[in-house]
Amino acid sequence: MFSILRTVVTKRPLHHNHVTASRISSSSLFRSLSSSSSSSRESMPYDVVIIGGGPAGLASAIRLKQLSSSHNIDLSVCLLEKGNEIGAHVLSGNVFDPIAMDELMQYEEDNDGDDWKAGLLNGQDSIATAVTDDKFLILTENGQFTIPNALLPSQLHNDGNYIISLSKLTRYLGMLAEEKGVEIYAGFAVDRV
Repeated sequence: MFSILRTVVTKRPLHHNHVTASRISSSSLFRSLSSSSSSSRESMPYDVVIIGGGPAGLASAIRLKQLSSSHNIDLSVCLLEKGNEIGAHVLSGNVFDPIAMDELMQYEEDNDGDDWKAGLLNGQDSIATAVTDDKFLILTENGQFTIPNALLPSQLHNDGNYIISLSKLTRYLGMLAEEKGVEIYAGFAVDRV
Protein backbone atom coordinates (compact mmCIF):
# COMPACT_ATOMS: atom_id res chain seq x y z
CA MET A 1 0.00 0.00 0.00
CA PHE A 2 1.29 3.46 -0.77
CA SER A 3 0.21 7.02 -0.26
CA ILE A 4 0.08 9.69 -2.90
CA LEU A 5 0.70 13.05 -1.35
CA ARG A 6 0.64 16.50 -2.91
CA THR A 7 1.57 19.47 -0.76
CA VAL A 8 2.06 23.04 -1.79
CA VAL A 9 3.83 25.43 0.56
CA THR A 10 3.55 28.97 -0.75
CA LYS A 11 2.25 32.34 0.33
CA ARG A 12 -0.26 32.39 -2.52
CA PRO A 13 -3.61 30.56 -2.38
CA LEU A 14 -3.37 26.81 -2.62
CA HIS A 15 -4.63 25.00 -5.69
CA HIS A 16 -7.20 22.43 -4.75
CA ASN A 17 -7.09 18.80 -5.76
CA HIS A 18 -10.45 17.48 -6.82
CA VAL A 19 -11.28 14.00 -5.68
CA THR A 20 -13.82 11.85 -7.41
CA ALA A 21 -14.61 8.71 -5.50
CA SER A 22 -17.33 6.12 -5.40
CA ARG A 23 -18.54 3.97 -2.54
CA ILE A 24 -17.85 0.32 -3.25
CA SER A 25 -18.51 -3.09 -1.88
CA SER A 26 -15.89 -5.79 -2.14
CA SER A 27 -17.99 -7.70 -4.69
CA SER A 28 -18.37 -4.69 -6.96
CA LEU A 29 -14.73 -3.58 -6.83
CA PHE A 30 -13.60 -5.38 -9.96
CA ARG A 31 -16.83 -4.60 -11.82
CA SER A 32 -16.43 -0.89 -11.09
CA LEU A 33 -12.79 -0.94 -12.20
CA SER A 34 -13.62 -2.61 -15.50
CA SER A 35 -16.89 -0.80 -16.15
CA SER A 36 -16.75 1.60 -19.07
CA SER A 37 -20.05 3.30 -18.33
CA SER A 38 -19.65 6.82 -17.04
CA SER A 39 -21.99 7.89 -14.29
CA SER A 40 -22.36 11.20 -12.55
CA ARG A 41 -19.75 11.60 -9.81
CA GLU A 42 -19.46 14.12 -7.02
CA SER A 43 -16.26 16.17 -6.89
CA MET A 44 -14.85 17.80 -3.74
CA PRO A 45 -11.82 20.15 -3.51
CA TYR A 46 -8.96 19.49 -1.03
CA ASP A 47 -5.49 20.91 -0.56
CA VAL A 48 -4.03 17.45 0.13
CA VAL A 49 -5.43 14.06 -0.81
CA ILE A 50 -3.91 10.93 0.69
CA ILE A 51 -4.87 7.61 -0.81
CA GLY A 52 -4.60 4.65 1.55
CA GLY A 53 -5.59 4.51 5.21
CA GLY A 54 -2.69 2.44 6.48
CA PRO A 55 -0.18 3.59 9.11
CA ALA A 56 1.90 5.58 6.59
CA GLY A 57 -1.06 7.45 5.11
CA LEU A 58 -2.52 8.24 8.53
CA ALA A 59 0.82 9.38 9.96
CA SER A 60 1.28 11.63 6.89
CA ALA A 61 -2.14 13.17 7.41
CA ILE A 62 -1.53 13.75 11.13
CA ARG A 63 1.89 15.31 10.52
CA LEU A 64 0.50 17.61 7.80
CA LYS A 65 -2.20 18.84 10.17
CA GLN A 66 0.40 19.35 12.93
CA LEU A 67 2.59 21.39 10.58
CA SER A 68 -0.30 23.43 9.20
CA SER A 69 -1.49 24.20 12.73
CA SER A 70 1.97 25.29 13.89
CA HIS A 71 2.27 27.64 10.86
CA ASN A 72 -1.33 28.92 11.16
CA ILE A 73 -2.28 27.56 7.74
CA ASP A 74 -5.78 26.23 7.14
CA LEU A 75 -5.02 23.06 5.17
CA SER A 76 -7.81 20.71 4.09
CA VAL A 77 -6.61 17.10 4.20
CA CYS A 78 -8.64 14.17 2.91
CA LEU A 79 -7.75 10.51 3.32
CA LEU A 80 -9.44 7.83 1.20
CA GLU A 81 -9.46 4.16 2.22
CA LYS A 82 -11.02 1.42 0.12
CA GLY A 83 -11.62 -0.81 3.16
CA ASN A 84 -14.97 -0.46 4.92
CA GLU A 85 -13.20 1.06 7.95
CA ILE A 86 -9.74 2.23 8.91
CA GLY A 87 -7.66 -0.81 9.85
CA ALA A 88 -9.89 -3.29 8.01
CA HIS A 89 -7.07 -4.43 5.71
CA VAL A 90 -4.38 -4.41 8.41
CA LEU A 91 -4.75 -7.75 10.12
CA SER A 92 -1.38 -8.69 11.55
CA GLY A 93 0.29 -8.59 14.88
CA ASN A 94 3.57 -6.79 14.72
CA VAL A 95 6.95 -6.33 16.34
CA PHE A 96 6.93 -2.56 16.22
CA ASP A 97 9.90 -0.18 16.29
CA PRO A 98 8.48 2.89 18.09
CA ILE A 99 10.89 5.53 16.74
CA ALA A 100 8.52 6.99 14.13
CA MET A 101 5.53 6.93 16.49
CA ASP A 102 7.52 8.64 19.24
CA GLU A 103 8.56 11.36 16.78
CA LEU A 104 5.00 11.84 15.55
CA MET A 105 3.62 12.11 19.08
CA GLN A 106 6.24 14.59 20.29
CA TYR A 107 4.52 17.24 18.17
CA GLU A 108 1.13 16.75 19.83
CA GLU A 109 0.12 19.96 21.61
CA ASP A 110 -2.53 18.30 23.80
CA ASN A 111 -0.46 15.25 24.66
CA ASP A 112 -0.69 15.84 28.46
CA GLY A 113 2.38 13.66 28.96
CA ASP A 114 0.67 10.59 27.54
CA ASP A 115 2.65 8.63 25.02
CA TRP A 116 1.21 6.60 22.17
CA LYS A 117 1.18 3.41 24.29
CA ALA A 118 -1.23 4.96 26.79
CA GLY A 119 -3.34 6.36 23.93
CA LEU A 120 -3.47 2.94 22.28
CA LEU A 121 -4.59 1.36 25.55
CA ASN A 122 -7.21 4.03 26.28
CA GLY A 123 -8.47 4.46 22.72
CA GLN A 124 -8.40 0.88 21.42
CA ASP A 125 -8.10 -1.27 24.56
CA SER A 126 -4.88 -2.69 23.14
CA ILE A 127 -1.64 -3.20 25.01
CA ALA A 128 1.81 -2.49 23.56
CA THR A 129 3.97 -5.16 25.19
CA ALA A 130 7.68 -4.43 25.41
CA VAL A 131 9.95 -7.11 23.92
CA THR A 132 11.99 -8.60 26.76
CA ASP A 133 13.80 -11.46 25.07
CA ASP A 134 14.76 -12.65 21.58
CA LYS A 135 15.29 -16.26 20.56
CA PHE A 136 16.31 -17.33 17.08
CA LEU A 137 15.67 -21.02 16.46
CA ILE A 138 16.44 -23.27 13.52
CA LEU A 139 13.85 -26.02 13.37
CA THR A 140 14.73 -29.49 12.09
CA GLU A 141 12.78 -32.72 11.76
CA ASN A 142 14.15 -33.96 15.08
CA GLY A 143 14.28 -30.79 17.15
CA GLN A 144 15.69 -27.29 17.17
CA PHE A 145 18.94 -25.35 17.46
CA THR A 146 19.22 -22.01 19.20
CA ILE A 147 21.55 -19.44 17.70
CA PRO A 148 23.09 -17.17 20.36
CA ASN A 149 21.96 -13.55 20.13
CA ALA A 150 25.58 -12.38 20.01
CA LEU A 151 25.93 -14.03 16.59
CA LEU A 152 22.83 -12.40 15.11
CA PRO A 153 22.95 -9.15 13.08
CA SER A 154 21.57 -6.03 14.77
CA GLN A 155 18.44 -6.07 12.55
CA LEU A 156 17.28 -9.22 14.34
CA HIS A 157 17.56 -7.68 17.82
CA ASN A 158 14.28 -6.25 19.09
CA ASP A 159 15.52 -4.28 22.11
CA GLY A 160 13.20 -1.31 22.67
CA ASN A 161 10.50 -2.67 20.33
CA TYR A 162 6.91 -3.56 21.19
CA ILE A 163 4.51 -6.32 20.24
CA ILE A 164 1.26 -4.72 19.08
CA SER A 165 -1.88 -5.28 17.06
CA LEU A 166 -1.18 -3.29 13.90
CA SER A 167 -4.89 -3.01 13.04
CA LYS A 168 -5.61 -1.42 16.44
CA LEU A 169 -2.66 0.95 16.03
CA THR A 170 -4.09 1.92 12.63
CA ARG A 171 -7.51 2.58 14.17
CA TYR A 172 -5.83 4.66 16.90
CA LEU A 173 -4.03 6.71 14.24
CA GLY A 174 -7.39 7.14 12.50
CA MET A 175 -8.86 8.57 15.72
CA LEU A 176 -5.92 10.98 16.04
CA ALA A 177 -6.26 12.06 12.41
CA GLU A 178 -9.99 12.78 12.81
CA GLU A 179 -9.30 14.76 16.00
CA LYS A 180 -6.84 16.87 13.97
CA GLY A 181 -9.50 17.58 11.34
CA VAL A 182 -8.53 15.10 8.64
CA GLU A 183 -11.57 14.04 6.64
CA ILE A 184 -11.48 10.25 6.37
CA TYR A 185 -13.64 8.41 3.87
CA ALA A 186 -13.59 4.65 4.29
CA GLY A 187 -15.27 2.34 1.79
CA PHE A 188 -14.34 4.52 -1.18
CA ALA A 189 -12.22 3.59 -4.15
CA VAL A 190 -10.53 6.42 -5.99
CA ASP A 191 -11.67 6.90 -9.54
CA ARG A 192 -9.75 10.08 -10.41
CA VAL A 193 -7.51 12.60 -8.64
